[in-house]
Amino acid sequence: VRFGALSCWLDDSSTEHKGPVQVIQVKEDMVMVLMDGSLKLVTPEGAPAPGLRTPEIPMTEAVEAVAM
Repeated sequence: VRFGALSCWLDDSSTEHKGPVQVIQVKEDMVMVLMDGSLKLVTPEGAPAPGLRTPEIPMTEAVEAVAM
């Protein structure tokens, strides 16, 4: 899967996720995902990115988008 530099979508028809969903490919093997009130760094397959101390950062405030 190849994402653009800033791929973002909001799906009003789905009730699975609370709030915005945003996906940004930061490296060839790492994707940053904003979803359900947390920021996750994962592989393109969705597994936690290896070699990181914290692959998930919970957000205490409402966040609508992130940028790099």
